[in-house]
Amino acid sequence: MDDAQRRDLFLSYRRLDAERVAPLVAALNTRGVTVWQDANEIDDLASIQRAIDHGLAHARALLVWYSKDYNASRACQWELTTAYCAAQASGGDPRQRVLVVNPESSPGHIVLPELFDQLHLNAAALSVEEMAERIAARLADHAGVPVEPLGSLRKLARPAWHGSAGLGSMRFVGRLREMWALHATLQAEQAAMLTGVGGAGRPGVLQVRGSGGMGKSLLAEEYALRFGAAYPGGVFWLRAYGYSDSEREIDPALREAQRDSQVRTIAMELGLNPHGLETPQVRGLLRQHFQGIGQPFLWIVDDLPPIERTDALAPWLAPHELGRTLITTRARLVESVKPIDLQQLEPDEALRLLTRGQALSDEDAAMARAICAELGCHALAIDVTAALIRRRGYAKVLENLRQPDRDALEFAATQFREALPNGHERSIAATLLASLRELDEPARDLLRLASVLAAAPIPRDLQWRTIGLADGLGDDDAQDVADPAAAQLVETSLADEAGAAGDGAFTVHTLVVRTVRFHDGRPERVEALRRAAVEILLKLMPLVADIRMHEALKDWVAHARQVSTEVQDARTADLLGWVGRHDYQQGTYGPARHAWQHQLDTMRRVLGEDHPVLVKLFRTARQVV
Repeated sequence: MDDAQRRDLFLSYRRLDAERVAPLVAALNTRGVTVWQDANEIDDLASIQRAIDHGLAHARALLVWYSKDYNASRACQWELTTAYCAAQASGGDPRQRVLVVNPESSPGHIVLPELFDQLHLNAAALSVEEMAERIAARLADHAGVPVEPLGSLRKLARPAWHGSAGLGSMRFVGRLREMWALHATLQAEQAAMLTGVGGAGRPGVLQVRGSGGMGKSLLAEEYALRFGAAYPGGVFWLRAYGYSDSEREIDPALREAQRDSQVRTIAMELGLNPHGLETPQVRGLLRQHFQGIGQPFLWIVDDLPPIERTDALAPWLAPHELGRTLITTRARLVESVKPIDLQQLEPDEALRLLTRGQALSDEDAAMARAICAELGCHALAIDVTAALIRRRGYAKVLENLRQPDRDALEFAATQFREALPNGHERSIAATLLASLRELDEPARDLLRLASVLAAAPIPRDLQWRTIGLADGLGDDDAQDVADPAAAQLVETSLADEAGAAGDGAFTVHTLVVRTVRFHDGRPERVEALRRAAVEILLKLMPLVADIRMHEALKDWVAHARQVSTEVQDARTADLLGWVGRHDYQQGTYGPARHAWQHQLDTMRRVLGEDHPVLVKLFRTARQVV
């Protein structure tokens, strides 16, 4: 590491506090303490990582100016958690490397692990010179603050992600206490001294529980981003598809096949060869890999359904003890897995999400708080309502929430009673319905399409090609229709961007899809889009014959699998056959056999026993059926 880049301290602060913190930096400099300070406000992922690479990695310790506005900065929190994880990795006390100055009159706004309060410097009780003297003295004591820079303790670069793009959200607010509790539990053996967390529960495994739309998946993703320095071995994301948008639950065997397929894909991404191996053997390959690299990794299982037996949970867990398993679910899992129950947002957090952090007049602020209360501070509902307010204003939105129409009342009573916080179903239903009613027809079409696909990112190509085929449009015209429609869904918070930045993929939350199913009233259009999607998928699915394409096709395969779960026609049966081919190539022969048998049964029913097409199908399927 270049000595010229080394600094004693990396200053983590809100740029709006620049004038308040400047005297302390000057006083430190006069004492020979070198400070890395970024003058620009940053919050995007690339800028945050650059600051960490260029500044934090070369500093001995982090100096936190923990003002009342500190928690609202994603960049500040990321700097704090990265320094904490690097210090924790060395086996020492993270408090040696994280120095906290509280410039406020009380410590109530500070969210840190327990025992950190022993080392707060209270700017309200100390002069600038006194604070600088104490900090300089701590730095001079090399036993207290070691001389090695944080970057030498652990690589601070973002770990590799597998199975999810790891974008997080610029709109993510709050949940700081939950994230610190989550980290303490996953790292219990290292963190027990600081946090007091330990005792009951399976080591290195945690479940985050909460009702639909509370933000469980986003919390897991944001945790993995902010605490990524704790997991240099990588972040691995498995989708469990635990809660369907429709009334029909996913068959357990199908869910296991999807899980095993994702595990095989992870193995291939890591350069391993799982071909021809049973799933336990693939997990054995992964175990050898993680043993060889010797680095901690994070294994996330998103949206797991209820599991009551430990042996049924085991195949979902990380394949090596170096892995920490984070599970999101709406249900209680086996008793040995410690839970963190995710409740509604705190009122101030909900207000920040609703207003996007903008300053309001007293009148609008009062209405904004009332809207948050009406919605029970429910994260998804608040996020969607924020976009609605931009078009309708606070007064109109609040009026509609307090006087929901008949559709909203019926929707709440029939669809949301078990999925949402008690007492707020009507208001949440009203805000979702109001948002859908304001969509242009092409945006509604994309939501209709989402209602027949899997809960996985919907690639841009699948969006516009399906719309184009359903409406007889050329490629350019289809893209001109679909792209603005997708942008409208993201802008209204009814969909979230997914995949690499700018690639146009998006995901839709199950509660939004449920609202579409209830409200739309155009089943013939849904069926037309489903048939078009089947044709588009059929053009691409033959690529699954090459196992090297499976990673690139994983979202397409998930959608093909979902669309073909109810086979009523020959074309959908053909698609199911390709899903079976994918599973066969993956080595998951049971699901492949099931898919091909279902395909044959459907063809018999649709075409008749003696149809020539069946001869070829029988010849192909006889290998496994």
